[in-house]
Amino acid sequence: MPQPLATTVLNYIRRLDLVRAGDRLAIACSGGADSVALLRILLELRGELGSVLSVAHLNHGIRGAAADEDEQFVRDLAFRYGLELHSDRVDTPSHAAEKRQSLETAARELRYGFFERLMRRGAVNKIATAHTQHDQAETVLMRVARGTGTRGLAGIHPRIELVRDAGTFRCEVVRPLLRTRRSELVSYLRDLDQPWREDATNLDQHHTRNRVRHTLLPLLEREFNPAVVERLSELAEIARAEDDVWRDRMPALGEQGSEEAGARIAIDRILEQPIAVQRRMLRGLGEACGITMDFAEVERVLALVRGDVQSSVDLHDGWLAERAYRELRIERRQSSEQRDFEYNLPVPGEVEVPELGRRFVAEPCPADSPDALDASLLGDSLLVRNWRAGDRFWPLYSKSEKKVKELLAQKHVSGRERALWPVATSNGQIAWMSGFPVGKRFAAVPGTASAVRVVERSPVEG
Repeated sequence: MPQPLATTVLNYIRRLDLVRAGDRLAIACSGGADSVALLRILLELRGELGSVLSVAHLNHGIRGAAADEDEQFVRDLAFRYGLELHSDRVDTPSHAAEKRQSLETAARELRYGFFERLMRRGAVNKIATAHTQHDQAETVLMRVARGTGTRGLAGIHPRIELVRDAGTFRCEVVRPLLRTRRSELVSYLRDLDQPWREDATNLDQHHTRNRVRHTLLPLLEREFNPAVVERLSELAEIARAEDDVWRDRMPALGEQGSEEAGARIAIDRILEQPIAVQRRMLRGLGEACGITMDFAEVERVLALVRGDVQSSVDLHDGWLAERAYRELRIERRQSSEQRDFEYNLPVPGEVEVPELGRRFVAEPCPADSPDALDASLLGDSLLVRNWRAGDRFWPLYSKSEKKVKELLAQKHVSGRERALWPVATSNGQIAWMSGFPVGKRFAAVPGTASAVRVVERSPVEG
């Protein structure tokens, strides 16, 4: 019969479906109290879970002989309980220097790289880590202090998908102890008379997490709320549930893109949403491209969307957000060089313009339609292109012909959006210009035998 703490952990595992029968589950064990307790708890639950257990240990190469002793301790522990040991060694200080990272960041990157290697070679399909309720509280506090939104408040997730290949090969990291206090684990180990290893670096106040752990959290518990750890953990669960809802709904609002192609979305589609949704959409667009925008970057892009900022906004890691032809585009900075385009549009017929992400269709229409062009004046095709310096256009209902440059200025169109603004010409004269009435010289009149109109559509529209 499992002990009370093990039963509590089992209920948490079952509620979130973290482990299933037949899983090849590696327990990430450093030798510290939390991970040793996780190992002993999962050993108690092995029969209930129906999983194949093993142990995973990474020597980070930070603490010299002490790290070697930790490795031997874990090796002996695995041997004692007949568990297979997966182990490796890395040089974290060298990796941190090469990548210009903190030791903590480098260690985490190398640790998850180790997990992924285990999964890819088929040794395991899940790895359990010993993140506790205290780890969750510390993470939430650190993110609040640095600045975060509800996604950051979600803190440490009970499960993360580590590997997915072609939608079929799926492996996860699970955290069965996220609702368990660290003090409960220590008491559990003492009741079992189970030793563990103490990591001296956990007391090093140079690390932010250690200052939060040993200074800030105890202060909050002592001076403000003895249950602050539980309250912060609950806040993370609430934020995570809400974030899951947002993530499910964002694709329906047009969130799509990739690191290769960047992302684009109609400006109007953003502006029609409440401000909270606008921010979510922009963060989602960035993440689709592989970048995480902080609050300040999101606000700068929002200013761009509203037209408060002209042309473009620089983002981090070589990315750029810009208004281009009534769209917001997020793309790599070097890809934003302007190139003229020209495409023949059959009359009637259609043509796709990749530079704009649009299809242009010349379709028959009644002669009395306000956007009708006299087909007899157009010939067999129109030339769809971006406007050029010196172009002039006479929109229907206007008193005279004007420079295209002046017409766009009246609409407050600027930057790359302005450079890409499309027109359709016939025999060198502009017959149609996006966002304006049709050309006066080409407009159909009552009794016109054959009329067409030029319509812009997205590539997916029928």
